[in-house]
Amino acid sequence: MREGWKKYNMGEVAELKNGKSRPEKVGAYPVYGGNGILGYTDEFNVDNETIIIGRVGAYCGAVYFERNKSWISDNALYAKTHKGFDSKYLFYLLKYKNLNQYAGGSSHPLLTQCRLNELKVEVPPLPTQRRIASILSALDDKIELNRQTNQTLEAIAQAIFKEWFVDFRFPHSPLEGWQAKPDGVDSSLRPCPTGGVDSLQAKPASLPSWQKNSLFPFWALPKNHKLQERAKELRKQGILSEVVFWKAFKDKKKLGWDIDRQVIIGNFIVDFFIPELGLVFEIDGSSHNDKQEYDQERDAFLSSLQLKVVRISDKDVLRNIEGVWSFVTESIKDRVEELKEKSPPRPSGTPQEGNKYKDDGGEMQDSELGPIPKGWRVVTFEDELEAERGLSYKGKGLATNDAVPMHNLNSVYEGGGYKFEGIKYYSGEYKEKHIVQPGDLIIANTEQGHKYLLIGYPAIVPYVFGDVGIYSHHIYRLRPRPHSYLTPDFLYQLLLRPEIREQVVGFANGTTVNMLKIEGLQKPKFVLPPRYLVSKFFELAASIRLRHEENIKQSATLAAIRDALLPKLMNGEIEV
Repeated sequence: MREGWKKYNMGEVAELKNGKSRPEKVGAYPVYGGNGILGYTDEFNVDNETIIIGRVGAYCGAVYFERNKSWISDNALYAKTHKGFDSKYLFYLLKYKNLNQYAGGSSHPLLTQCRLNELKVEVPPLPTQRRIASILSALDDKIELNRQTNQTLEAIAQAIFKEWFVDFRFPHSPLEGWQAKPDGVDSSLRPCPTGGVDSLQAKPASLPSWQKNSLFPFWALPKNHKLQERAKELRKQGILSEVVFWKAFKDKKKLGWDIDRQVIIGNFIVDFFIPELGLVFEIDGSSHNDKQEYDQERDAFLSSLQLKVVRISDKDVLRNIEGVWSFVTESIKDRVEELKEKSPPRPSGTPQEGNKYKDDGGEMQDSELGPIPKGWRVVTFEDELEAERGLSYKGKGLATNDAVPMHNLNSVYEGGGYKFEGIKYYSGEYKEKHIVQPGDLIIANTEQGHKYLLIGYPAIVPYVFGDVGIYSHHIYRLRPRPHSYLTPDFLYQLLLRPEIREQVVGFANGTTVNMLKIEGLQKPKFVLPPRYLVSKFFELAASIRLRHEENIKQSATLAAIRDALLPKLMNGEIEV
C-alpha cells in the first residue's frame, strides 16, 4: 500500500441513503435520477455537496455530483462524506470504481446501500485527496464552462433570428428598394472641368473642419467576393496615373477622409472610393475609349445605390496633381453638403440603417401568414428546398471509426442540435444521394411514441468528421435549391420555431413508431426574407456555430485527458 493511504469500507467514508419519490410541483431545484437531472421541483431533500449514484436499471452505478440544494429521486442513492474525506475526491473515486459491476440482478440491475457500504476503497490523506480532486475538477470545470458558453451562444442565435425574422425588428439596409434613375446616370454627378489642366487651380484648397462621422451606409453595399483576387491584381499592376493619385490622396490626416483603391461594389471594381461619403473616383485614360457602354452600365448600377461618381482624366493626374487635389477636395465638400441635406436620400417608409424596421415605421403588407415587411413573400419549403431520405443500411455494414461516418437518428438531440457521441461508421455500399458534407442540414424523421421530442428537429453536420459522410434512413437531408440563397443556419433556426414545427410534425403518423413523411419538409409555408438579411444572419450564425463546435472539440480533448489521468491518480501511479 502506498505511504499514507488507508483501506476503508465505503460505509466508513460516507453515509449512503436512498432517494425519495419526486414531488409533482415544478420549481428551481434539480431532480436527480439514475441518468442525471430529470427536471426541476420546488422542494429539496439534500443540501450542499452531494454524490448521486444511479441504483436501478440501465444507469445503475452512474455517478453525479451536485454542489447545491437538490432532490434525489427513488431511482438513485446519495452519499455524504464523513469528516476527514473530500466529497469531490470520493466522486472521482466512485467513477473510477465502475460501480455497475457491483449491481445484482441480470434483467433488472440493482445497486443497494448494503453492497456499497461493504465496498473496499483505498484513500490517501485529506491534503492528497484535495489535490487530486483539484486536478480533475479543473478539467471538468472547463468542460462545464464550455457547455454553458454553448448554451449562451445558442440562445444568442435564436434571439437574433426571432428579432429579425419573426418580430421584424431587423437592422434595415437603406439600399433595399432603391432603383436606378430612368436615364441610368445621376444627373447631379459633377464632371472634371473641361479645357485641360489650365482650368484647375494651381494651389490645393484648405479643407474645412467637416463632420467626420460616416454620412453614407457603405457597410450595406453589395459585394461579389469572387472578385477579390482580381482587385488584388489591379492594385499590383501599378498604372502610373492611379499610382500618382493614390500617393497624393492616401494620407487620411491630409485629406480628412479614408480613401480605398480597387474596391468591389456589386459586380464592379471601382478605382478609388471614400466609403463614408459613398463617393467614387474613376481615373479615365485611353483604355476607357472603347468601354463607353460598359462605363454607362456601371454608372447606372452605382447610381442606383445612391453613390456619386466623379471622373478624372489620367492626363490631369499626371500633369497637374495640385489642380486635381483642389478638384477632389471641392467634390468631397459638395458631397458632404449633399448628404447632410438629404441624410442621405431614401424612399419614404424606409428606415435608417441600424434602426429596427418595425420600430422605425417600416412599411408592412398583408399575407396569408399575417403582416410581413413590404417586399417579403410567403413560400413553401419545396419552392426553395430539396429534401432527401438517407440510406437504408444493413447492420453488417456497421464498422469501426476507420470507415465512412454515418449520421443517424442518434446524431440529433431531442429539441435539436448535433449529438457528437451518436456517430456511427459504415463500410457498406451507398449512393451519391446519401452523401452529406459539413454544413449540411439533417432532420430526424423517426421517433418511438408520440411525444414529439425528436421527430422533425434539425442538426447541422459538423466539420470534425471530415469532408464526406453519409446519413441513415431515419434522417432527411435538407438543401437549398440551386436558385435559393437560404443557408443551413437560417433553416436550422426556422425549423426550431413553434409555428413551423407545428406544420412539419403535422405530417407525422404511425402507431408505435412515429414517422415524418417527406411532405413535412415540402408543404409548410414560411416568410422569405431578402437576400442581404439572410446573408447578414449567416455571417453571425455561422461564426457562432463554428465557435460552438470548437468548444465541443476542446471539451472532448479535456475529457480524454481527465479519463486518462483518473486511474493513474486513483491508484497512486502519479504522485501529487
